[in-house]
Amino acid sequence: MPRTMGNHVWLGTMSASIAERPPEADEPFRAAPFEPLPREALRGMEHISVPIGEAINTWPRLKRAAAAFGYHGPRNFVTWVTRRRWRIYGLENLSSLRPKRGVILVSNHRSFFDMYAAAAAVFIHGSFIERLYFPVRSNFFYDNPAGMIVNSCMSGYAMWPPMFRDDRKSQLNPVGLRQMAHALAAPGGVLGIHPEGARQKGDDAYVLGAARPGVGKLIEQCHPDTEILPFYILGLSNDLIGEIRQRLSAEPGPDIRIHWGTSIRCGDLRERCAGAQDMAENLLQVVHDLGQRDRAVVAGATTHVRHSGPQ
Repeated sequence: MPRTMGNHVWLGTMSASIAERPPEADEPFRAAPFEPLPREALRGMEHISVPIGEAINTWPRLKRAAAAFGYHGPRNFVTWVTRRRWRIYGLENLSSLRPKRGVILVSNHRSFFDMYAAAAAVFIHGSFIERLYFPVRSNFFYDNPAGMIVNSCMSGYAMWPPMFRDDRKSQLNPVGLRQMAHALAAPGGVLGIHPEGARQKGDDAYVLGAARPGVGKLIEQCHPDTEILPFYILGLSNDLIGEIRQRLSAEPGPDIRIHWGTSIRCGDLRERCAGAQDMAENLLQVVHDLGQRDRAVVAGATTHVRHSGPQ
């Protein structure tokens, strides 16, 4: 049985392959038909950007083409910029994962580029990634032509679906959550999300923000065999030009440390938690504890490091 910390169930050492599955695991599952965002609720540039994002991320041929672009373009670029600085811990938790459905990547949020670097590591060390999704705030990325260009060039439009922060969020965001669950219903889908929601800017990188219920609401929508793969990452800045300059310099620069935790099955987490907020807090606790492992590494208490291999 997992031990508890206050009102939280400790999931940091839970195995993805639990011997006894709840009955729901054996029930036939058919993903609900894809549900587009209601067009009447869209404004301005969203009438163009949202249909484009939905088409690219739901039409198989377009998604394969976008994924090929993302693999050979942005993914290779991110790998080139960051890989020689990677220090990967818990690699077996990533490389041994064989999910029956999609995978939700859950992490702290310190840099704009956290998920980019982690996804690059998944491409290299994992065997389950075919389609990538990064939910993103709608403002700028979906209401501004420059945001559409950034989304296209940096991710092959994988920054999808848009999440709204204005007066329409109660109408549109539940649809976005169902779109995420739809994308994760089949194997090969990987979606990155931060339980904190917003990027943390404090001086202490090990102090995380408050958990928001969004990731828990997503888990409520997902098939029970969808896996959650937590990780903690530290070492990236928010300066893309600076990161490129660091790559071109003779010195490799500060380590980018990625600590992969044990995967957690969505059905198991739902059984152990009391609703979306509780699930989000439990996951953030797991990420926090992975951060404490990183603190121990920095302090010299742990010396075993899994490197990424020859560069």
